[in-house]
Amino acid sequence: MMVSVEEARIHAHVCGDGYLTTYLEKRALQIVRGRRYHRPRTRYVVGYSNSEPKLVEEFVRDVKLTYGIKCRILTRGRYLEARLRSKRVFMRLKELGAGTSHEWLVGEEIISADENVQREWLRAFFDDEARIAPTERRIRVKSVNLRGLRLVSRMLMNLGIKSHITGPNADDTWYLVITRHDVIYYIRNVGFLHPAKLRAATVILKERMI
Repeated sequence: MMVSVEEARIHAHVCGDGYLTTYLEKRALQIVRGRRYHRPRTRYVVGYSNSEPKLVEEFVRDVKLTYGIKCRILTRGRYLEARLRSKRVFMRLKELGAGTSHEWLVGEEIISADENVQREWLRAFFDDEARIAPTERRIRVKSVNLRGLRLVSRMLMNLGIKSHITGPNADDTWYLVITRHDVIYYIRNVGFLHPAKLRAATVILKERMI
């Protein structure tokens, strides 16, 4: 199965503001040869939560298009959460490198994919994780996962975008930072869907033109 741009975005969002989890359903209904049984069953859950509806809506569309599964939408305060139960999807995302905040990776299948796939992975991940400082013309991603950030930096370099990693910080986190002309290149060639981040990026481009 070749990774698509939609699946790349799903994986990026799970690595960003998403999660993979399992739980044991003690009395799950199973039907065998017409007979109904209640047996323990492990459930596999994939979820994604964000306060920006556009990002959640895109995740839901991508899941439906890629896996043919409809997400359940939950409201948690100002956040929307898209959730699905599927061992097949869970295992596929694990295969691509999804995991906990400390463990997620960008699998070789994504890193070695064509530029459109890499670009869409980066856009989705930065929509979740990036902080933009227009006055400093800087984009920064904070994470506890140094290995993951190094893979993100590798993907950026694949697209001709230089970045550097600083840390560790006092809270055992690391920063991936894009600065100067590479910020302009990132905005023009990868960009953002997140409305607030898109506005901040537009400010940087306008200042650059003055």
